[in-house]
Amino acid sequence: MHGENVEIESLSDAMVAIIEFMGIVTGPIRRGDGIAPAVALVDPKFPHNVGAAVRAASCYGVRQVWFSSDRVRLDGAKRQRLPREERMRGYKEVEVRQGDQFFDAFEDAVPVAVELRRNAESLIDFVHPEHALYVFGPEDGSLSRATLAQCHRFLVIPTRHCTNLSAAVYTVLYDRHAKRVHDGLELPHSTAGDFDEPDHMADAVGLTWGGWLVAYDANRLRRRPPATPGRGCASCGAG
Repeated sequence: MHGENVEIESLSDAMVAIIEFMGIVTGPIRRGDGIAPAVALVDPKFPHNVGAAVRAASCYGVRQVWFSSDRVRLDGAKRQRLPREERMRGYKEVEVRQGDQFFDAFEDAVPVAVELRRNAESLIDFVHPEHALYVFGPEDGSLSRATLAQCHRFLVIPTRHCTNLSAAVYTVLYDRHAKRVHDGLELPHSTAGDFDEPDHMADAVGLTWGGWLVAYDANRLRRRPPATPGRGCASCGAG
């Protein structure tokens, strides 16, 4: 469980907006359709968590998000678009797939169940598989025995309380990225040269289009040059 217990009525429209913007793939699943690393959401309840998982994947370079069951519907009555800040260009790089037998799509993935269970590995010391398939349970339940039986490793996020489903996805993907950067396996992501948010959000995090970061000091505001290429954005901490 991820501690999610409040539903907002209009969120199905948000999911439809994401679908319209980037498309969603349904239908028969074939071996080899899966691209690891990937995220799989089992029987998610809230559309905004699916949308947030897609956004997390786009932030950290994960190319697929799978989800099973039909509690998140794809046929909203309205065709509203998300606000601009919810329509990053990176969405088009993430393929969203719906299918209950998503395990069958992967040839060489290592399924990792993100679940609070005895003997699960702590995220703090977890070594991420190169081709991981991160499997998350629903907001109001746990992964079934059948699903757990197909997972090779089991991971727990050490927190004081249950976390939100989408927050759990972000946490795991950031941890993967940070450790791989530390080990020299990939370069840190950076938004310094291609910030993809509208002006008011850039202002909120202290990024100006003139190429200067405004950092707050306890006693004064000071200006300093932008992060060098290849370094993470100082405003959001990525990388």
